Amino acid sequence: MQTPSRSRLSRDFWKLWTAAAISNIGDGIRVTALPLLIAAITRDPLIVSGVTAATFAPWILVSLPAGAIVDRLNRRHLMMIGQAVRGVVVGALALAILGGVESIPLIYVTAFVIGLGEVFVDSSSQAAIPMLVEEPELENANSKLLAVEFVTNDALGGPVGAWLFAYAPAIPFLLDSSTFLVAGLLISQITAPMQESVTAERPSMLDSIREGVSFVRNHELLGGIALAVALANLAVGAGGSILVLLALEVLGVSEVGFGLLVATGAIGGFIGAIAARRVSARIGRRMALTTGAALLGIGQAVMGLAVNGVIAGAGFFIGSLGVSVFSVVGRALRQGVTPDRLLGRVVATFRLIGVGAVPVGAVLAGVIADAFGLRVPYILGAAVIAIVTVAIYRIATEERIASSTGRAASLTRAREPAHNKNMSAIVDEVPLQGTEEPAFLISPESGPTRAAVLFLHWFDEAPNANRTQFVDEAVTLAETGAVSLLPQLSFPWGTPPAESEADLRRIEAEMTALRSGIELLSSRGELPLAVVGHDFGAMYGALLMAEVEPACGVMIAATPRWADWFLPFWPIAGDRFDYMRSLDPVDPVNAVSRVTAPLLFQFGKQDFYIAPMTGLELFRSANDPKTIETYDAGHEMELESIREDRARFLVEHLGLGEDQ
Repeated sequence: MQTPSRSRLSRDFWKLWTAAAISNIGDGIRVTALPLLIAAITRDPLIVSGVTAATFAPWILVSLPAGAIVDRLNRRHLMMIGQAVRGVVVGALALAILGGVESIPLIYVTAFVIGLGEVFVDSSSQAAIPMLVEEPELENANSKLLAVEFVTNDALGGPVGAWLFAYAPAIPFLLDSSTFLVAGLLISQITAPMQESVTAERPSMLDSIREGVSFVRNHELLGGIALAVALANLAVGAGGSILVLLALEVLGVSEVGFGLLVATGAIGGFIGAIAARRVSARIGRRMALTTGAALLGIGQAVMGLAVNGVIAGAGFFIGSLGVSVFSVVGRALRQGVTPDRLLGRVVATFRLIGVGAVPVGAVLAGVIADAFGLRVPYILGAAVIAIVTVAIYRIATEERIASSTGRAASLTRAREPAHNKNMSAIVDEVPLQGTEEPAFLISPESGPTRAAVLFLHWFDEAPNANRTQFVDEAVTLAETGAVSLLPQLSFPWGTPPAESEADLRRIEAEMTALRSGIELLSSRGELPLAVVGHDFGAMYGALLMAEVEPACGVMIAATPRWADWFLPFWPIAGDRFDYMRSLDPVDPVNAVSRVTAPLLFQFGKQDFYIAPMTGLELFRSANDPKTIETYDAGHEMELESIREDRARFLVEHLGLGEDQ
């Protein structure tokens, strides 16, 4: 069991938090006062409801391009501009009210501009949080932001807005305008960078949008969570749209009672936001997300079955509690696994999915309630959320969470300035033919590029068994003038292996992708090349080195034959020896015999998968010059001495230690 540590949130975060608190007070006041203003002009329900539609429309219309802009431009400036524009527009509406010239078109334009500003401000704010706090504090930061939103927006802003409007209709809008301007001023005082440096070369806006959407869709965690959020918001939108009718017509609650019913939701949301961090620390992020979804479903079911306002209030409390826990943990997870350069687009994609599902749910609720009664949408919503809960439990495994956050942490470390010299690594992501995920390209920020290295990772359930495995080593080599490519490899066969022809096609498909990686490195000039591989990565590397004749190569915990893995661990249909013979042309033991470059072989004495004689057979098949080193390590080969020996070998044979 983990215990949350004492908060270490930065001063700049608290400036952002204070700006959010002040802005949310204004939001709560306006959200109540704006419908009252238009209701004073007309009682047409379509026109009145259109104000809400105008406020949310920008999230559907411009959220994706806004996310791309957030990743391109200065986030602090975008937030300042967004707050200033909203402050001026709401102030203009207040002056119009004082002058007696308010109108429906003016209210609609104001609502739309407010929503437009919210798209940019909220997307920038969520994307900036990982730059203001350390990764372990993301849940803490999101908890505090969501909690203050419930208090200021829901608990304080609504009642204050209604009271001020009754006293003088212009006052709530003058106050709202001032909160935007003060929030913008506070944001201007944040000194920490709110994003990583933006490269000069940028893809087109459409390509940027596609990249953000593709990242969410293809991510092992975010894709499934995004779909779950859409389904959950469908149910939430359905229930929220008819809540007033359920309370007044079915449960017999008075108008004052309805206000108290809504207040129970705000209280539940506040408690959930405060408790989310401790819940996550105690039961883990997987169970925290699952519990949050389950509580939302239970709350929907209780509201649908309630016989009075008290029971419905309890259901609303439970559901809001669950929403807050899920939101805090989910936001922190999303921020932790997404590279900074994509975070604005990822936030926008989630908001589009979430906000877009709400009106769909509202329409469905109206149709279903009209046909079957006001309770049915809540019961159906609970059923949908039950499915979502099971899906979240299956998708958000601790292994996937650890793997995703580990990859993001390695990328973050790679983008920090190097410390040994006045040089830092430039980390880019580049597409490779035949791979679903882009490769990391890590190169020196300044000075000549003197060598190229292709790093090929190992395969396992460990967090670093992917393209991030060698990030730290690539950054160190960048300090000496080397450019490195770290592709994301695919598993070389079906599990269990099915037939030799299919498995040969998989290996050849991976080799085609790696050849395109060699071509990319070759485009940097005539540079000495090293190939470094671990596990299956080393076996792919052997085949590649037999083709390209590198300056040197490193093979870590590799086996002589592909079938060395099949025979002990997977059953093979058909004749096992025929299968082995069919893979003979692509076996590393044959490939290394054609390599004339210096090779370093590294093996672990405690390796569960590779016996000492197996590694020795591979070493003996190689040509001189060659070196073999064994270590008191397992198959993961994570000792610092292993990395140091590898680094010395590469520096020597690539000429990186020579003065230029």
